[in-house]
Amino acid sequence: MNVHSFTTDTRRPMLPPMAKKGNQGMNPNEFKAAREKLDLSAAELGRILNTDPRTVRRWEDASGTRPPNPIACRVLEWMLEGFRPPEFPEKPAN
Repeated sequence: MNVHSFTTDTRRPMLPPMAKKGNQGMNPNEFKAAREKLDLSAAELGRILNTDPRTVRRWEDASGTRPPNPIACRVLEWMLEGFRPPEFPEKPAN
């Protein structure tokens, strides 16, 4: 058994696969829409992804000069499917 293989490691939680085929990620508009659907600010998403909020805003820029990071897209997909990392902000109940 390969000690670096995590496919059979039952201690690790299984995360849902990406919704899109081919790991294409998201375009800037889809990325921003996903963040807004999760009711996260750029600063909150930056904290979750351990990146600067300005970088999040650059990924959301429709000019496409800096497309969204594929790993950030995958994390957003997981969060849309219900995964909540420990850094996810608690929203007060209305």
